Amino acid sequence: MQAYLARMAGEEGQQVYKQRSRYGEFAQLQIKGVLRLRRFHVRGLKKVKQEGKLWALAYNVLQWIRLGWKKLASPPERIAPAAC
Repeated sequence: MQAYLARMAGEEGQQVYKQRSRYGEFAQLQIKGVLRLRRFHVRGLKKVKQEGKLWALAYNVLQWIRLGWKKLASPPERIAPAAC
């Protein structure tokens, strides 16, 4: 553990942390914090994988609703007819 902490304290380790935060940390934070899903409710690796996929699907649907419906809520822009 001390070797890991020493490696992550260096400049190279900081770059690894920056890459990690870009991809998975925010989604995991949302699932654990907002959706309050902290423990799996089933046993067995196959069932746990299925439940994890459902959590990911729920997160993706919520993001789609949050980002996609804003575009659909605004009225469509009218295009002026072309002058002939």
